Amino acid sequence: MNDDRALLQVRNLKTHFHTEDGLVRAVDGVNFRIRPAECFALVGESGCGKSVTAFSILRLIPCPPGQIADGQILFEGRDLLTLSGSRMRQVRGGQIGMIFQEPMSSLNPVYTVGWQIVEAIRLHRRLGGAAARKLAIELLAQVGISAPAQRIDEYPHQLSGGMRQRVMIAIALAGQPKLLIADEPTTALDVTIQAQILELIQGLQRGRDLSVMLITHDLAVVAEVADTVAVMYASKLAELTDVRRLFADPLHPYTQGLFRSIPRLGQKADRLQTIPGNVPSPLAFPSGCKFHPRCPIGHDLPRCRAEEPWLREVAPGHWAACWECPGYQTAPQTDPSEPPSATISPTPARDAPTAPAPAAGPREHA
Repeated sequence: MNDDRALLQVRNLKTHFHTEDGLVRAVDGVNFRIRPAECFALVGESGCGKSVTAFSILRLIPCPPGQIADGQILFEGRDLLTLSGSRMRQVRGGQIGMIFQEPMSSLNPVYTVGWQIVEAIRLHRRLGGAAARKLAIELLAQVGISAPAQRIDEYPHQLSGGMRQRVMIAIALAGQPKLLIADEPTTALDVTIQAQILELIQGLQRGRDLSVMLITHDLAVVAEVADTVAVMYASKLAELTDVRRLFADPLHPYTQGLFRSIPRLGQKADRLQTIPGNVPSPLAFPSGCKFHPRCPIGHDLPRCRAEEPWLREVAPGHWAACWECPGYQTAPQTDPSEPPSATISPTPARDAPTAPAPAAGPREHA
């Protein structure tokens, strides 16, 4: 990945929710960029703000109670937050597609899958009638659904979970987007079907020069498909770098804890290592570093308890937000949403890192 142009730049994004219990800062000052044809992975535990970040990019935050309180979302240089509703609808689904987490709740159960794909085609490609239906069948074939001419007239409940997810991908591709946002696209799928869906997304990315923003909590998936990884914790980015650096040298204690908690093939242990405690409630974030109550290094350090660290570029192309991270004190506070300066060495070509073995999960028939 040698192209340092930015397709998407997220700058100081803050998304808040006004609730009866108080203000929820779901996303609080997030900065990153996604380059053309790049797979950017956003990683973290449930509730850290990953999906809210994606919904903010597409302006799908319900208002009220939600509000994008600050920041910019630049797509090909245009700030999406300044577009009118009609212009944003052209971008959403047209230039930016999204695969939602649960296809059964995202697909309309009373319409055939073909009708729903054709609807997206007619909206973004200005085709109608037989031409739209023909393209819908082609899209079903491209996403690996057998007998697409038959499946196009079936309803979501007639398809397996893996096939429904493929239909969601076909809908997301109907508008020929440049960026595809995939929010936990393999959740609740059989592990063999998960691999097929990931392989499909990779193939589509290469074949169409797509940029992909992958939201996941699975580091095995990240190792397989990502170019760049941002680790998110309690509404902020804790670490950001390319996938090789992250797997070779994770710097933030939270990232290190995630790696330690993953079972590995051939490793014998009585118990898996865990990160103690729970993710803090966004209504009551701790003072200082949000991770310090769970941190093996900073839980008793006065500075970690009192002052919140910001992302700093602790090594060329490697950002972290930790007072105790090596090199943090003298590191510059550069903006990861901006291209690197001429003094920063380019990211080396990506070799697939060694993926941790995924934990066994629930299975369902494909």
